[in-house]
Amino acid sequence: VGRALFNIRPVLQVLTERLPATLELSIPSFLIGTAGGVIVGVLAALYKGRRFDNISRVTAVVFDSVPGFWLGLILLLVFSVALGWLPLGDRCRTTLDPSCPPVWQRLEYLVLPVFVLSVGSVAVLSRYVRASMLEIISQDYIRTARAKGVSERRVWFVHALRNGLITLVTFIGPSVTGLLGGAVITETVFNYQGVGLTIVQAFSQRDYPIVMAVTIYAALATILGYLISDILYGVVDPRIRY
Repeated sequence: VGRALFNIRPVLQVLTERLPATLELSIPSFLIGTAGGVIVGVLAALYKGRRFDNISRVTAVVFDSVPGFWLGLILLLVFSVALGWLPLGDRCRTTLDPSCPPVWQRLEYLVLPVFVLSVGSVAVLSRYVRASMLEIISQDYIRTARAKGVSERRVWFVHALRNGLITLVTFIGPSVTGLLGGAVITETVFNYQGVGLTIVQAFSQRDYPIVMAVTIYAALATILGYLISDILYGVVDPRIRY
């Protein structure tokens, strides 16, 4: 694989020791963003035109429009500098460092970056789920289920939601890519020693072996993400198998 030019270490070793930090940041963001997006999207469709729907749509547009680096800096100024509730960053150099405490003893370092990453996912996914649910709820089989006397809760959360998961599966592909590739901007703002920050440092230092390795790594992560999406299409909707 080669050695990094800046610290004269194997490139694979550099990426391997940074990957756990990226995973401990991106996995909670993915879970919170996905669950929150589905819940908000379904409720917005269920209460279409009501207060919750209007507030969720406006909030989604706002958070989808706000740049991640700006939101991260504002949160640091408010909760770290002004209030002093959360640390500015500078967590362990790597999670493989023996002096680094377990993740449950440094959860305060995860709060702000996880919020920045997950709130964007909630904003985007909730709008897709809402639109998908409103389209599905007008289908013939939904009217048939209601005519049979099926409860409204079962209609929405069993019949409609199951068919609306195709939107979620489409969203998973790029999400897995980010899950493995690291959040470049967020890790840089919060000085989170993951793969994303390593990419920024490699470009600024012109560390070409790391840049080439990260390019291949990102390509493999992208292929894996969309492969998972294609497999899940057939799981969620058996008609796609044919």
